[in-house]
Amino acid sequence: MPEITSEKPPTPSPAGGSKSAESLSSQFESRIRRTTTASVLLLAAIAAVVSFRHMHELALKHGEDEIAAALIPLAVDGTIVVASMSLLLASRPAAVAAHCHGSCSSSAVSPALEPTLPSRSPRSSPA
Repeated sequence: MPEITSEKPPTPSPAGGSKSAESLSSQFESRIRRTTTASVLLLAAIAAVVSFRHMHELALKHGEDEIAAALIPLAVDGTIVVASMSLLLASRPAAVAAHCHGSCSSSAVSPALEPTLPSRSPRSSPA
């Protein structure tokens, strides 16, 4: 009759198993990010071309010269990009937004962009 022992079979070390799982997870996330970025860039390029052509043609039909007809779509789409990036930055946590604001803008321009409130002087009481 075989002898029964209370020893447990050896288990794989957690470091070895989790390292490969973390590596696979990291590779998977990296592929998702690259695919997402490529998809967004492709769709943005398609939308930019269609938008530019439409607005350019519209501006020409309404009497704008060639330079103005080329600049109008760039101004409109550029404004949309700037507004979108501003909303994205505003939705980030404060620490990330502060870091990006500090590193993305020059120190000469930053103070001009800071919102200021008009100063109010206390009302003098009637004499």
